[in-house]
Amino acid sequence: MRGRETMAADDKTLDLLRTVEARRRGAEHGWAVDAVLMPVKQRVLNLADRRLIELADGEERAALLAWGGRPVR
Repeated sequence: MRGRETMAADDKTLDLLRTVEARRRGAEHGWAVDAVLMPVKQRVLNLADRRLIELADGEERAALLAWGGRPVR
């Protein structure tokens, strides 16, 4: 039997995932959550190496920040 703390953590995780999905659906542009950054960062760099995505330089990130009103990684 699972403890109440584990079930409460699972409920919070599900709520977070529902919120993320709702915002993803409403977003005009693609975005990614940067939690647990290292595995995500490594996957992004692998995609960039394969030329499947393009990494933004500092100037482009600054423009995106101004346009989106929030930090861009």
